[in-house]
Order: sequence, then C-alpha cells, then structure tokens
Amino acid sequence: MNYEPYLEKLLSYSVSRYHLSPEIAEAYRKSPRHLFIQENYSIEEMYADYPLGIYQDDKFVSTISQPSFVLLMLDMLDLHPGQKVIELGAGSGWNAALMSHLVGPTGKVVSLEIIPDLARATQANIKKMNLPNLEILLADGAEGYEPEAPYDRGIFTAGASDLPRAFHEQIKVGGKLLFVLKGFRYSDQLLLLEKKEDHFESIDTLACSFVPMKGQYESYPDPELDQVIESRNKILIYPNRRDLPASERKVVREDSVFYF
Repeated sequence: MNYEPYLEKLLSYSVSRYHLSPEIAEAYRKSPRHLFIQENYSIEEMYADYPLGIYQDDKFVSTISQPSFVLLMLDMLDLHPGQKVIELGAGSGWNAALMSHLVGPTGKVVSLEIIPDLARATQANIKKMNLPNLEILLADGAEGYEPEAPYDRGIFTAGASDLPRAFHEQIKVGGKLLFVLKGFRYSDQLLLLEKKEDHFESIDTLACSFVPMKGQYESYPDPELDQVIESRNKILIYPNRRDLPASERKVVREDSVFYF
C-alpha cells in the first residue's frame, strides 16, 4: 500500500495550519494512521482530515479522531521524553502510540478503554508494533490507574460532565491535563488544565466535539456547564463536585473565574 503521499499531504496541511513541532511530525510518521484502522475504509478516507467510526453497538460508539486536531492536542500537551501519561479512552490506540513515541523509551503511556471488544482488538494490534512503553488496559477510565501514578500528563478522548477524582489524585502538581467538558446546548470544550495543590486551573480552551464518556462518570446534560463553555473564562475545577447530589452541583462565578 503506497500510503506515504497521503500521510505527507495530511502532515503538511496540519503543520501549516497549527505550526506543529518537529517532534510531533516525527511521531506522526512513526505511527501511520491506517495501521490503527481495522475497518474497511479506503486509503483516501484513512488520511482525510475527519474522524472515522471504528466501533458501534447498542451501548457504545467510538471513533478515531480528526488527525490534524489529534496532533494539535498533543502539541498543546507539551510531552517530553521520560514523562508518564495516562489516557482516558484508548479507542484505536493511535493517539496512545503517538504519545509513546513522544515520551520515548524512558517514558510510559497507560491508555484505558471501557469497551471490551475494542480494548481487546486494540491490545492485539498494539502488540504487533514494538511499543514496550505503551500499555492498553480494559478499564473504566474514571478510576485512573493508580499502580503507575503519579503522572506528568493526562488526556481525555471522551466528553465528561465532571472531572473524576482519580485524576485529581494521580496527576502531579504542575502536571498538565487535556480534559473535554461535554456541552449541552453548545459544542464541547477542550480544556488544557494545570494541576495545582488542590484543584486544576485552565490555561487554554478550544471548541471541539467528542463522543460522550461512559461508565461511572457517564456524561449527562448539565445546563450549568453551558455558561462555562459559552464564556471561555478561566476555570478552576475542584475534586468534590461529583460527590454532591445533582441538584447541588452548581457552577460559581466570581469576577471572570468559574469554580466547580
């Protein structure tokens, strides 16, 4: 399969659009997207700049995300050799493989997938790729993965209404997390967060669209969060919101800062 022209065309577009780092480009070349798509798509489709469905049943839906946006997210996450990363939502494993190249042999990527059939298929596919620093686990990502904690970086590939407590406990102070806040009336919001002593604080935000989170932290319509998404102001996220009854999960605004 002569995929290189398609790979390079998509990379050239992504780099010119988002000014991606050379490290991101190198990781992309080492992880051709078509190797992570087991469905019957054409080579043109596999290197087109849009998401593709990879799994669906009566309970779950999973996609492999828009390539240029995936690369932008990894550039925002600012990964370095030797870092340890946790991912909620392994999906095809492509994002995790990209990160495994970015953190290198002295780093570690733990990626959690809640869909049993998809997790097993991705585990089998990753085994063919000689990525010893990447571990795909069948698990509810809301629980994180304590045996490898603490983590320097974290990333969500599904939209959530609350940030699970495990991520407050397992991300290092000073670490970064890409979290997808699920919208109700508006699009989802990608939040680049920095871990403080007792909360996360937003650094940057982008509009996005991701499949909803499933499991014990399954996303739910929450009009309270729409004011956060609409404003794009600074956001502070504390670990106790999910512990409250739904009627008490309020978003508090003080000046230009939202707390929840």
